[in-house]
Amino acid sequence: MGEYDFCFKLSPYHIVNSYLAIVIAQVTDLDVEDLYDKAEKHIEGFIEYALENYPNWDEDTLTVDDPVLMMPIGAAGSGKSTFFKELSNVINFSCDNIRYLLFKEYGPSFSPWESGLSWWIVNRLVDHYLGKGYNVFYNGVNTDLEYRSPITMEDQDILFAGMPYRVKLVYFEPPVELTSKELEELKSINLWETPIEEVDTGSLSKNAGYVIDFIKINYQRTLTRTEKISSGEESQDPFDILYAVPAPIVKLFVEQSFDKPAADNMVMVKRKEIPDPQERSAFYRKYAEIAMNG
Repeated sequence: MGEYDFCFKLSPYHIVNSYLAIVIAQVTDLDVEDLYDKAEKHIEGFIEYALENYPNWDEDTLTVDDPVLMMPIGAAGSGKSTFFKELSNVINFSCDNIRYLLFKEYGPSFSPWESGLSWWIVNRLVDHYLGKGYNVFYNGVNTDLEYRSPITMEDQDILFAGMPYRVKLVYFEPPVELTSKELEELKSINLWETPIEEVDTGSLSKNAGYVIDFIKINYQRTLTRTEKISSGEESQDPFDILYAVPAPIVKLFVEQSFDKPAADNMVMVKRKEIPDPQERSAFYRKYAEIAMNG
């Protein structure tokens, strides 16, 4: 563990996770240093790409004295990607990107060992780049409180205590408001048993039906895009990897997204359909500035 002493200044959770990652690597005959080096080159490539292609990035102000770890919270289609485009000098740390980069020969498989190594690499990268003064976008749905608490410390567990980061939560408002009864109605729909295409939304309350249609549209849109990538009609963006996540998993994230964080360091992005691209950019830019400077 002498080579991974960086984790000792974080939390007991990260110390344990480092031990687990090393064991997984030994069992799977993988070299964690090789994996990390490959992932670090990917991040350096993203920074170079962003400086060349994103007009709101500036090399002179790329690092700061007090960087932000920004934690977006929202399911697919909530506006996270649009929001990120309005951020200046913030690195996109995505487990999906790292997982695909490191394990694409396996599918990726989304197996526990693969997930364990992927997230460990991401967390190590986050610590490394925050330490160098880079602002970080911890890219994922992050809708599960227990899942994100080792970073955000929202759940007051001694295992998560002591994180040295300046965390900002960015909560993306769900597509519609649900009463507790409507949320239970939504949760009662089992998409593992009934494919989403076969769900009779006419038998549901208006709001629950709206959410199912919202999930269906986003799922089908992603499925179409991934099929085009698989067939060669479109190419995979190496810095924004797209997976066809099963509809039941998408639904779970949407359900979790109704659990609004109760934290002082949270910015809530209102849900608003804005067809005009310039108006949409201006809308999200306002929240990006609040998240960075508020």
